[in-house]
Amino acid sequence: MLMPLSRWQRTLIVAVLVLPMLMIIMLSLPVWLYLPFREAGRVFILDLIREFTKWIKAAKGE
Repeated sequence: MLMPLSRWQRTLIVAVLVLPMLMIIMLSLPVWLYLPFREAGRVFILDLIREFTKWIKAAKGE
């Protein structure tokens, strides 16, 4: 039988799930600063946001 998770375990699980997403955002920071000023860059950013949204929904199980 599974026991309920304690607070530190829940915090650790959330951190493990959120850290990769934060790392991707931080590593793509130069893209966010440069590309909005180009037409192709705006399209790229919208596609990237769409993919992040799909990834987050998949991680949540929706």
